[in-house]
Amino acid sequence: MKKFRLVFGVALTFLLASCDFEIGSSTASSNYVNYTISLNQISDEKGWVHISDSDGNIIEGEYADPFDSTIYIKYQQEKNSGHDYDFEDAFSNEMGYYSAIFDRHNYYSYEGKLLNNVRVINESYGTGEAVVVPDILYSALKEALDFSLITNDKFSIGIGNLSSLWDAYISTAGSIPSNYAEESALQQRLIYTDVGSSYVELARNTSPTPEILESMLVFNDEDKSITFNSNPVIDAYVEEHSDVVNQLKISSTALDLSKPSITLGGFGKGAATQLFADDHDDLSYLINSGNSSIKCVNEKLDGTDWELSVANPYYYEASKSGNPDYTINSADIYLVRGGSFDLSTSGYYEQYYYAYKDEGYVLRHHILNPLTGYSNDYFASTSVVVADSSYADMYTTALMNTSSISEAENLRATMDEFTGLSSEAYYLINKNVNGEKSTTCYASSALEDSFHFLTDDYQNSYPEDPITTIEVIRD
Repeated sequence: MKKFRLVFGVALTFLLASCDFEIGSSTASSNYVNYTISLNQISDEKGWVHISDSDGNIIEGEYADPFDSTIYIKYQQEKNSGHDYDFEDAFSNEMGYYSAIFDRHNYYSYEGKLLNNVRVINESYGTGEAVVVPDILYSALKEALDFSLITNDKFSIGIGNLSSLWDAYISTAGSIPSNYAEESALQQRLIYTDVGSSYVELARNTSPTPEILESMLVFNDEDKSITFNSNPVIDAYVEEHSDVVNQLKISSTALDLSKPSITLGGFGKGAATQLFADDHDDLSYLINSGNSSIKCVNEKLDGTDWELSVANPYYYEASKSGNPDYTINSADIYLVRGGSFDLSTSGYYEQYYYAYKDEGYVLRHHILNPLTGYSNDYFASTSVVVADSSYADMYTTALMNTSSISEAENLRATMDEFTGLSSEAYYLINKNVNGEKSTTCYASSALEDSFHFLTDDYQNSYPEDPITTIEVIRD
């Protein structure tokens, strides 16, 4: 593979976008040393990928975070052997390249030429142009579309417009306007205004379902080109609702939802992680891609298991309100597992807010149901342990759009049958009865012995009683 480099800014914000983060693999035996390398910490001057304009001209001073996340790799080496700089360099170059080709927001150039990525494909909508894309992107889009088709519309790569709309409001909500701040603090939840129903309907009707998208995207295996054909129903809707389209353009969001937008947001990080691991399977390491996609490769050299904590959703919710509840642990349980495996999580955590509606509050977050245009709120998060990180992220996104354990488990079985994988899952459900908060973790029976309570093993750091309980899903 050629080497590529994505230019990153100096400062990255670490976002807990999921409920899973590494806790126990930082302590190696005296014979081994752990090295942790973040993408923005590596400097290399070979094959840079730059932010550019639509002609491929480099825009100086413009940078992008990889997959809008902090991505790091932790690997073990024998003591005194030092860094494996070839491995670190490959991590930087390859993951940066994957981020660039999967991006739907920015243009990139390489060697003075425009890099055909997801944004370029979206811009070609309705032009009849066949966009020749890198082999990796071509295969990824076919794979993600095929997966979308078997999920009963619970996962779709066609929801770019819905994602753009809700991302804009969720991002604004993060700064809590003053007239909402006091109420947010009292409620210990982030409260913001709801998105107008006309905007949601516009985004939903310009976000084609997988079945419709299948007829719009033409894949040419011979030259690896993709033609994004127009859809007359979508175009007619946009023309009929031009007033809403224009209102949104001049609103504070400045969004143009007049054309469909495909996205690999629920697939790209996991796919990139899997692609890198396939090329580097001879070392012991962990890749953490924004905490929503964690891949452990091989046994740890020091003989210990990988330990991944399961964050308490109420802790982060209270913290975001500006009035954190310090009686709640940041995590109550952790998952112990050895060898190679992938852990993916989808949940609301950082990317969410509550809107006041019908004398109560409704949760709005970034995992969106393609059919309704809104997020489901039955699960706080869904997680799967499986042997392929590219599919794992799509699994958890689809599972978040179910409304019961039985529906989720039936869908998981369908996805396993399609992929040929054998997944294990756990689900977190929040409850708040008269101010008494609790979280239940429902886990596949195969994971029954993999969970441990932090209060038992880390008493000094986690002195409070956990509010999380574990229930096993029996066949």
